[in-house]
Amino acid sequence: MRRQTLAFLFFLFGCAGMMFFFPSSGPVAESSCPLKAGLGNKSIEWSSRNYVLNGSVSGRFRDNLRPDLNYVTTFCAGGMTNELICYINLIYLAMLSNRVPVVPAFIPSHHISSGGGMIDFGEVFDLDHLRSVIRGPILEWSDIKANAKNLALQSFTTTEPLGCWASQNRDPHMSKPWQDHLNLDVSFSNIPWQLFIGDPASNVHIGFWLVAAFIFPEGTPLFGETPEAEVGWPSHTGLRLPPEKHMACFDSTYYLAGAEAYEWERAWSPAWRFVGTHLKFQRGVDELADRYLRKAFGVAPDEAVPPFIAVHIRHGEFTNYCEKDKLASCFVPVSTFAEAVEEVKKELWATRRIEVKHVLVSSDEEDPAFWDEAHALGMKHFDHAAERTVEKFGEWFPPIIDTAAHSHAMGLVGTHQSTLSLVSARRVKDWNNGVTKEVHFKRS
Repeated sequence: MRRQTLAFLFFLFGCAGMMFFFPSSGPVAESSCPLKAGLGNKSIEWSSRNYVLNGSVSGRFRDNLRPDLNYVTTFCAGGMTNELICYINLIYLAMLSNRVPVVPAFIPSHHISSGGGMIDFGEVFDLDHLRSVIRGPILEWSDIKANAKNLALQSFTTTEPLGCWASQNRDPHMSKPWQDHLNLDVSFSNIPWQLFIGDPASNVHIGFWLVAAFIFPEGTPLFGETPEAEVGWPSHTGLRLPPEKHMACFDSTYYLAGAEAYEWERAWSPAWRFVGTHLKFQRGVDELADRYLRKAFGVAPDEAVPPFIAVHIRHGEFTNYCEKDKLASCFVPVSTFAEAVEEVKKELWATRRIEVKHVLVSSDEEDPAFWDEAHALGMKHFDHAAERTVEKFGEWFPPIIDTAAHSHAMGLVGTHQSTLSLVSARRVKDWNNGVTKEVHFKRS
């Protein structure tokens, strides 16, 4: 019975990545699938202003939600790349469920201090381009609530209660920084166990199509008329609100999958194929990355960036997998990555007749000996301290510039299990028809 249900849902939503069930602000020319029809009716206006009630934001997000549309949002934390995956999953879920996605800003964590503030999703990525490709709206929280962009306005906004779904078997109030930032008082109800892929006791992933059917705003919802959910996690003021239907929300959309856990690693990952691959960097970010690349490779400002291979070596919290007093003998040496670079060079020459002479390395490692080894192997890197990147652009921009630069490479050697390496590799493959390899961070 469960297999029949999944088959039906795949049939129902399987073309969603192609037919994009987004609500429209006007009539849409009929087409079978936009993969065949291109952008369809290019006169459609996907501007955010068509999907909010008022032209200007206010202190209450509900004042800006159109009553004839339905929305979905999430609150993610865990590093910029993990948040990026979370937000791409959110947009794909919105496509499947006929809702307007409301994307949060990136929230400081890991390598960004709380003083670094937040940065809007659309400040980094070209949302106009993405809207035109997927033929659908994308809102940001700064489109519907004043303090979503400016902390100084927080005292002028209203604290709003909100009932959301908890997608994990853990305290969903890990999203508290977001709740505080947006002046939200959120209570959470555990999602039905039927939405998990496999056994919820052993798998944290929930199904895209199952969740889409569960929150689909029209008709009879999945499982019929769902009884009132038990609020397992009251808000910080003690409120116990049922999950809201107009603005469906989740503690996180990171662990959403179509067929299997961690499918972002798969070539067929639907969230990547139908959303992520179309999410380009803002032009200013790309130009900034090129400027840093020219300087690193000794190229004149008016010359093109030469073909290069990017290397990303992740250590960071991977040290948790090593004995603290044996880190040097735990991580593979930089020379192992250099060997993979040579393999990528050979493949680029054999398959595309591209000769690569330049290598760019980025890493969160701070040990000077590590960087001495990288430089001895002919690798260049962005010296953000010398360039005063943080002073000029803010704390977010060293990793933003690094990842944008990765996307300009003809090849990439990344670190196994690093989501930053994973996403960078997918960009290199899709955008540049490049060659990628990964190296396990730990010695065998």
